[in-house]
Amino acid sequence: QVDLPRGEKSGLIEAVNLLDGVEGVHISRFSDKDVVRHALVGRIVRAYEADSARRLAEQNKA
Repeated sequence: QVDLPRGEKSGLIEAVNLLDGVEGVHISRFSDKDVVRHALVGRIVRAYEADSARRLAEQNKA
């Protein structure tokens, strides 16, 4: 989970990018379907996923 202020560098994202594909390392990514607590938490996860997708699309346009 990354909850840093915008613009702050995430060590977690850096580690995932660096280690993804390294033999013996497995990275698990969770989605809103993995949330078993409260429906609101699932909606929050979906909102963050939509925001990430929007940002990625904006970056790809540039």
